[in-house]
Amino acid sequence: MSVLRTSSRAVLPLALVTALAAGGAWAADLPSPEDIDAISHTLGFIDGMPRSGTIRIGVVYDGTAEGGRSAAARVVDAVAAAGGPGTTRLGAIGIAAADIGKPAGVDVLLLMPGLKPFGRDITDAAASRHLPTVSTDPQCIEQQLCVLWVQAQPRVSVTLNTKLADALSVHISAIFAMMVKRK
Repeated sequence: MSVLRTSSRAVLPLALVTALAAGGAWAADLPSPEDIDAISHTLGFIDGMPRSGTIRIGVVYDGTAEGGRSAAARVVDAVAAAGGPGTTRLGAIGIAAADIGKPAGVDVLLLMPGLKPFGRDITDAAASRHLPTVSTDPQCIEQQLCVLWVQAQPRVSVTLNTKLADALSVHISAIFAMMVKRK
């Protein structure tokens, strides 16, 4: 285990404690630190992801929902505290779903729960930029919004939406494709 990975694992719980202190309890529907770690590892298997430097994640949230912006800010902080795959780092910015069409300079979109009303805009923006979409919201895969659905508890599970991946021109490594569920 590298020093970078060890230190990022130590920082992630600290980010969670900070988020809890600043904004109250960690909502059950937000990606947990374990989910973020699983997403980080998953990103390493997507073709076209940066192999060095920073993977930029756009945390897409419903800006019209009460608490949407603050919940996204907590996830942005937790993502930024996590380590990326290999030698990469993770960086994150919040993106209101209503602004998804504007260029944001990100490598991947992390979709928060409750984005079904923005589905067409999200998939159009992702398709035009060939951006993978990932979420921990189980409805995301059913609503055809995310290429990858990741959950860390009770054990890590990744589901690949092959139809959407093809539509967005998102490709994952063949070895990883054999290990994930397909929808």
